[in-house]
Amino acid sequence: MSSTDSPTATEGTIGGEPSAALSGAVFDDVIAPLAERRRAEGASAYVPASGDAGRGTYFETPGMTRMGPEDFEFPGGGRATGLVDALAAHWASLDEPELAAATEHFQAIVDALRIEAVRADGSVDIFCYTLF
Repeated sequence: MSSTDSPTATEGTIGGEPSAALSGAVFDDVIAPLAERRRAEGASAYVPASGDAGRGTYFETPGMTRMGPEDFEFPGGGRATGLVDALAAHWASLDEPELAAATEHFQAIVDALRIEAVRADGSVDIFCYTLF
């Protein structure tokens, strides 16, 4: 069991918030092992590490030249849990069961952010404010 399985795990995170620990766990527990497994199986990476050196440019003509209101709809009906469900359905439709199963992690992040939002008083950290 990972130390980041519960929303109370905050050690070593920026700001000490559970959501930060849980977000890091997505990389450590899901993304990195999945990438290693794909590499070992000879599967292509989701995102290439570098561009194609044989191409003169990275520019590609966009397939979509005009967007409509439907292109700006938030998947899942505008709810964070709906977005997580939409991600699971999308990844399942792409035959990516490992990614679809990772939505448990995203739901834990949603839950932690909900708790953090209730605790937040809206103040701005003086150091953050001063830096920017």
